[in-house]
Amino acid sequence: MVFRLALRAAALLLPLLAAPALAGPVLMTHFASEQAFRDHLAARGADVLSDLLVMARGRSGNNALGGAWEVGLMLPQEATALAPAASAQLYWPQSGDGHPWVPFSLSRLGEELVFTVGGATTRQEAPGFAAVTALGLEARATGQGETTILRSLALDGDRLPEGNVNAQGANPDHALLEGLSGDFTLTGEARLRWAHDLDMADPSRLFFQLSGYALAPAGLLVVEAPAAFTMEAMIPEPGSALMLLAGAAGLVCLRGRRGRGALAEGAEGDGSGGRI
Repeated sequence: MVFRLALRAAALLLPLLAAPALAGPVLMTHFASEQAFRDHLAARGADVLSDLLVMARGRSGNNALGGAWEVGLMLPQEATALAPAASAQLYWPQSGDGHPWVPFSLSRLGEELVFTVGGATTRQEAPGFAAVTALGLEARATGQGETTILRSLALDGDRLPEGNVNAQGANPDHALLEGLSGDFTLTGEARLRWAHDLDMADPSRLFFQLSGYALAPAGLLVVEAPAAFTMEAMIPEPGSALMLLAGAAGLVCLRGRRGRGALAEGAEGDGSGGRI
């Protein structure tokens, strides 16, 4: 009986110990506001600005193949000033052009990022790019009747749930894609639609951006502790945990057998023949 209970406990715990911390990349539910997005990152130990590793932005610019840039890939110091070292020009088609959706992609190839929108491509290389595990997705418009939309989002060819990011008027939209590792390619389609003539004084009147961060896996408890005492040291690896579990099951069985043996010896000593 004791042996069967030990085996049952092992069967219940085995899937939990063997399961990874994060099943795979997941596009989270859209955040209700920019502050909610910031609060979520803060709860994960990251700051929107100071922990930014890279930013890819597609914006309205002056919507011409010259002048202000429309596609940019920026390191943190460049993102603060919105002055990308890698930028390109793009014409954003509108409804009257017949097909207002523009394909885009962001790829990590080792320590290089490649950002392409339509026929415009930018690329940057930096050691920090390899540390990116999450992308903050933001879409923003400004005036009434204006929209910035990302749709048909896919990671390495697999469509993502909640695969749209949609900003309407003065209401931006934020989402978070996490669990990234190794080389990857995020693809989708973007549309920037303005209600009237573009305001050339504000080249970022409409934009979308992909911001890279290094986040701990979801569900991991982050605590401050001295170097000699860490939570990681207290939590065994799955393989070690399985060995401990097997050892505990063996001890339970051994104790059960010894207990039955002691009862039998006691019964023989008092002449009861094992009867109570």
